[in-house]
Amino acid sequence: MTRLSKNFTVEEMACPLTGECKLQEGWIELLQALRTRCEFPFRIVAGGGCRSLEFNKSIKGAAPNSFHLIGNKKYGTDTCAIDIATKNNSERTLIGFYAKEMGLSVIVYPAHIHVDARTAFAGLPAFHSTGKYEK
Repeated sequence: MTRLSKNFTVEEMACPLTGECKLQEGWIELLQALRTRCEFPFRIVAGGGCRSLEFNKSIKGAAPNSFHLIGNKKYGTDTCAIDIATKNNSERTLIGFYAKEMGLSVIVYPAHIHVDARTAFAGLPAFHSTGKYEK
């Protein structure tokens, strides 16, 4: 395994379709700081790190200009988002609390939490919401 930081590897962050891992400069440092604050392991949802445009299009309900995208043309960023699988509401609450405290955007889903750095890397206001799955 190739380490990106103390708790994250290239393999878990790479696009499942292409195997490419290209993170926005500074993103892994923010993620590691969040992980360190939470003091419990993060399990990244399959496809919840880097995404090629083709892979992103295959995900029902994915934003066309997702911050998961490698080479996001709209915002001029590489991947600066992560989907973290959570065991319970306590984990979602802690991740959300610390992420918001760090100025990160948060969307809470029933089984995972999306965190991105749209403010730091795209100059957009932080966004906090409860997401909905399309079935």
